[in-house]
Amino acid sequence: MQGEDYMNFAEAKGLKIRRMFLRYAVRNAILPQITQLVLFMGQLVTGAMLVEIVFGYPGMGSLLLQAVDYLDYSTIYGIVFVLILAVAVSRPCLSAP
Repeated sequence: MQGEDYMNFAEAKGLKIRRMFLRYAVRNAILPQITQLVLFMGQLVTGAMLVEIVFGYPGMGSLLLQAVDYLDYSTIYGIVFVLILAVAVSRPCLSAP
């Protein structure tokens, strides 16, 4: 990260090293990690559904499969909404204070 334009600008502003590290470097370095976490959460949920369906465990995955079989759109919408909400909540807020 050293030598990047935003780091040079922060240094030119006269910020302390600790503030430059936390405010500029960490925030830019953590974005790919957060993206990977959210993608992993999606894979985790779909993997849990697969395990439920294959081994016959009752859960949201088997309920979703049953709702698709019976064309129960309201249940499908509800389960998909809960899954989207779970993945979205797993992403922490990165906005500046």
